[in-house]
Amino acid sequence: KIIAFENAFDRILAIVLDEGASDGGIVVQDCLQLVMNLLRHNVSNQNLFRESSGIHRINSLFISKITIGSTIDVLLTDDRNMWGEQKISNVIFILELVQILVSLTNPNSTVNQNVILQANLLNTIIELSLLNPKIPSKVRAQAFNATGDILRGNNKCQESFSKKIIRSLNANSTKKVAPRPAALLLVQTILSSTEDFEVQGAATYCFESYLQNNPDVQLTIAATLTPPPPDNPNTKTDDSKEKPHSPGSLIISTLLESKDAIQIWLASILLSHVLRNNIQTQGLVLDFKADEPDGDEPVSIIHKCMYALLIGTRENADIKVLVGILSLVATWLFECPKAVKEFLSEAANLQFLITQINQSSGVDPLVQGLSAYILGLCFEYNDDSDPSYTRANIQPLVISRIGADVFASRLERLRESTEFTKATPYFSKEKSNAYFDFAFVELFKSTYEMISKSVTRVGQNKSTKKTFVTEEEKAQLKSLKELTIKQEQTIKELTLKCTFFEATQKTQLQPTTDNSQQTQILRAELEFKTQKLQSLEKEMEDLLICLAEQDLENSKLKEKLKTFGVEFDDDDDEDDDELLNIPSITSQVQPSATPISSPIPKTQTVINDQQPMVTIEKTFNQNVKAQKPLVPTTLFDAHVPPSPPHQFTSKKLASPRIPSTQLSNPIKTISTPVNPMQTSSIVETPFTQPHASTSLHNTIESPILNTFASTPKPNISSTFSPKLPAIDDFVRNSFEVKRAAEQLLPPSTQ
Repeated sequence: KIIAFENAFDRILAIVLDEGASDGGIVVQDCLQLVMNLLRHNVSNQNLFRESSGIHRINSLFISKITIGSTIDVLLTDDRNMWGEQKISNVIFILELVQILVSLTNPNSTVNQNVILQANLLNTIIELSLLNPKIPSKVRAQAFNATGDILRGNNKCQESFSKKIIRSLNANSTKKVAPRPAALLLVQTILSSTEDFEVQGAATYCFESYLQNNPDVQLTIAATLTPPPPDNPNTKTDDSKEKPHSPGSLIISTLLESKDAIQIWLASILLSHVLRNNIQTQGLVLDFKADEPDGDEPVSIIHKCMYALLIGTRENADIKVLVGILSLVATWLFECPKAVKEFLSEAANLQFLITQINQSSGVDPLVQGLSAYILGLCFEYNDDSDPSYTRANIQPLVISRIGADVFASRLERLRESTEFTKATPYFSKEKSNAYFDFAFVELFKSTYEMISKSVTRVGQNKSTKKTFVTEEEKAQLKSLKELTIKQEQTIKELTLKCTFFEATQKTQLQPTTDNSQQTQILRAELEFKTQKLQSLEKEMEDLLICLAEQDLENSKLKEKLKTFGVEFDDDDDEDDDELLNIPSITSQVQPSATPISSPIPKTQTVINDQQPMVTIEKTFNQNVKAQKPLVPTTLFDAHVPPSPPHQFTSKKLASPRIPSTQLSNPIKTISTPVNPMQTSSIVETPFTQPHASTSLHNTIESPILNTFASTPKPNISSTFSPKLPAIDDFVRNSFEVKRAAEQLLPPSTQ
């Protein structure tokens, strides 16, 4: 597949054409073998070859080059072609390439057959096989086999072959050659005494394929059993001394008049293909009466065949003659009660069969087996219309005069014979190996069990009479089947129309239904949104009430804070972005007697037992959401190192201002990392020990806190120090103010 899909076919065919096509050397042969290997048993490659116009390009390979002053292109059927061994091999490979595309096991045979017909390739191969008998026998035989594969089971190709007319072999010839139908020329080639058996066998296969699964062609051949009149202008030639023939008349005359065993054998095979599985042709040929030379009453062909068998056995005729005629009679009797009745109407026929079966020596096993098979067909397909030879009469005759074991053994020996098992769809190239037509072998195998058991089964009598459908009844049955099929198609069409009409009605009524449904949906949505709006309005009213109550409570808390000395800006009530002012203590705070040498651990807030001390810090909600680090602030213009990334620090701390002279230690920076998850950071931690060794929960490194921890509780007066620097919009939320108040107020007043 990889090679094929890399444009291999176009490249290979281009090489073949460059090398001279059929005139090329071993390179052409190798290229053709490569293409065959790519196509054999590979459906996808065959599809690619067909879709890439590979079949159309095969026609160009059947061109040969000849030199007459200059090089010109001519067809292979031209008399001027020189046929060497390499050229013969090349043409045979081209024909085998065509056969691969239409082989018996190829699922795409029908499609490829139609494309070959459209590409005019079938016409080229037919002319190669029929037009010029000077073409080598190997090439003609291969061309016949290829033609048979293309025609097999394809009505379009078979019809094209029926219309094919073979004209003059050479346009430059002065000899008058009448145009002949391809079918007639095919039969003449098969029954010719000058042709090689290889060509005759291949042409016989082509004839079989021409008639396969085509009752019309069978009837056409059967209708030509009567020869055309001698004065027919379409059959006259300049030096033709033979009588004019049609395909059917040529087959009958060869079968009954020829002295050549191979011709008789081939004629019997051709007629058996005309009769096979066609009750109409069987009856038509049965009604045909061959004229007697002495002016006697015309005799049916089936009786003349049996007479030829009787003469042949007495004169020790070639076994092929006997096998051919017996196979023809067996094919004729199969599923044809009319032929069985005609056969049994001559008592000598039944006697001949019994004699051949009973003889223990001097008779070929093939003849004995075929005789037993014909006798079984006479029993199986007997409609008991002749009271002299009914099924009830034939069975005792077989059991008493032949015996069930002998009858079965004759059939068994035929089935196991070497000549029988070697039959193939394509005829053998050697005369010595040709005995049975492959189609007859398949027929025998399919009916062997039925024939061997039905005749020898004990208990058969008149009550087991089989009924058969006559020709007229089959024709009526066929017409009734066709009528039934038409009525079924009409019913399907009417059903489709009714379905379409119902769908149309539903479509017309659909807008009203859709509008009502849409109205209901819109109403439901409107009702839901109305309820939701009412719920939101109620929640808004509740929030406004809560906000008013909260504002009132905030005002009360601010008033209480003012009583404790906390001052607020004048515009603090108007703008929430203003900051909260915490006053400083004006009372003298004595520094600690003992200086603190060791650092105190960091904490959010440190408060003495007697001295309330609070650090209020607040961060914006916007800064928390954006996770922006806040800049640490300082007290008394001290230097502040930057905080680590992604840590929140207090903006500024409002603290009572204490004179620096009263502090025992210099002022240090307060830098408080805050948990990012905390939006509010007002924490109080009780301070229980003024010394540095005391373990605190969370301490902050600041001497101010140490000072407050070691000094007594100051008196709060109305005098405050100047305001601290702005703390950048802290204390915006009323909730923080409430918590600050709770820290400052004593428990008794809360």
